Amino acid sequence: MAALTADRQTLRQGGGLLQSFPVAATTVIYSGSLVALNAAGNAVPASDTAALIVVGVADKQVDNDPGAAGDRNVDVWSGAIFEFGATSITLAMTGDVMYVVDDNNFDDVNPGQGIVAGVLVNFVSTTKGRLFISTAKAVVGYLKGQATLNPGSLIDAAGETMVITVTGAKLGDHVLISAPYDLQDITVTGYVQAADTVEVRIQNEGGATVDLASGVWRALVIPQ
Repeated sequence: MAALTADRQTLRQGGGLLQSFPVAATTVIYSGSLVALNAAGNAVPASDTAALIVVGVADKQVDNDPGAAGDRNVDVWSGAIFEFGATSITLAMTGDVMYVVDDNNFDDVNPGQGIVAGVLVNFVSTTKGRLFISTAKAVVGYLKGQATLNPGSLIDAAGETMVITVTGAKLGDHVLISAPYDLQDITVTGYVQAADTVEVRIQNEGGATVDLASGVWRALVIPQ
């Protein structure tokens, strides 16, 4: 599986919306490919590159090489369901947000930059699925991580800090933490402490000593 070097016939279900976007300088966008906008607002082949926003699927090939940004426009379909290759997915992932691998493939695992491709609505096989692709930021991506944590015994008013690695997490992102059991009046706070690192702070406010068991804790990070 690799990025496109030629046009592809991409299955589309639903009418969808056709919009036009200026193409970035010296860029070729293939028909049927995943298309994203870069930070300057110009269309490029979708990839795992920081700051890209997927806007849909190219209607026809546009060759803007050589050419300056905006010399040519690409028509892009969105608001519909499209079939693309997948790295490795399962039926249980139906309804989950999927991430861009390249302009031809997606995966459930964030490969680094957390560029949202769309939502998996139909599992075809472990290496193929159908995504609902909205326009611009209508689909919000999230990052996931988990770790087996074994908090120590905490007397009243005592606390402890633990770490969960979440690839792609950045300072300022929103964090939700889930524990695998009753917390017995333990309060929990999660925050991004550094790139790819979520700290989980637990605090005993129940009045009695609490010794939580070892278990798998999960972090959900919503990019700002």
